Amino acid sequence: MTPSFNRQAVEWTNELWVEMESYLNNLGEHYELDFIKWMRRFTNEMIFKIATGTKNDAIASYYNMLINDNKNSLNDKENEKLNESKNFIESIETYLAGMFYFFAFNNFTRNYVPFIRGKAKKLLKNKDYLFDKLYTIIKERRTEIENTPLDQPLRHDMLTSYITANTSRDINAVKHADVDLLRPMTDKEIFGNILEAMLGGTDTTANFICFTAYYLGHYPEVKQRLRQEFDRVLGNDLTRPITNKDLDELEYCDAVTKEVYRHSPIAFFVGRLNAQKDKVGGYEWPEGTTFQMLVSALMKHKDYWTEPEKFDPDRFYRVEEKNMILN
Repeated sequence: MTPSFNRQAVEWTNELWVEMESYLNNLGEHYELDFIKWMRRFTNEMIFKIATGTKNDAIASYYNMLINDNKNSLNDKENEKLNESKNFIESIETYLAGMFYFFAFNNFTRNYVPFIRGKAKKLLKNKDYLFDKLYTIIKERRTEIENTPLDQPLRHDMLTSYITANTSRDINAVKHADVDLLRPMTDKEIFGNILEAMLGGTDTTANFICFTAYYLGHYPEVKQRLRQEFDRVLGNDLTRPITNKDLDELEYCDAVTKEVYRHSPIAFFVGRLNAQKDKVGGYEWPEGTTFQMLVSALMKHKDYWTEPEKFDPDRFYRVEEKNMILN
């Protein structure tokens, strides 16, 4: 992606966080929050804007649902937009949760076992809604780009980059790909990438933020050091937007996030399929064998980590300090 895309992603994150913070302030200090629901809507709206360049108002719709006055204070058009946003985020949550049924039950079970059959039908109906929504977004954006004069710049987002890749609107002069890939992407290929971004950028990121809050709550000394770094890098002005330069300087914050992930990896296993027969672990495996590598076990294996059960961000921070000295 382009540098402009990266800068805008940081700007969008700042804007979105300010919006969410205003809703939390309106709810009051003693309001009990369902943190994961807020984070899922924050991360979904973040990845939606990065992916498509537009807002889907996931946070606003959740806030209005909580205060239960959207019908009194909003017009029908605004209500319809917020309800559509609510349906979209719930559709993604249903799609992610429903994957279990298609991994755990074979085609016969899904079609003929009564309870599972009914559930599978609902999940497929939800899938159709989600897929139609994304294909509509792609087609509408493609039409917008086609109707935009060539001398007028386009916004920087994933969808625009995918649609304009290897066309007259492509801003990347240098290509790093095989010749057979130097062609415009089809709607199906774009859809696959956008869907992956939506799924991967919503649930995993939200869960990771919640795990980070959990560990900071259990390790106040880590939280204190983190706040000291925030004060040093960001200053006392809580309204100042975070910049790319700030992110580079938040080295202890980076160490904390790495240690959080080591203890609670969001992607706790990684799957691979061998393209040819292979020898692994002293056994011969035929072509087409599926391997599952348990990341959560590797992250706490005593052969690779000192005191693996201990929550210690310094195991990463010291490495960073040593690299700085050497450089």
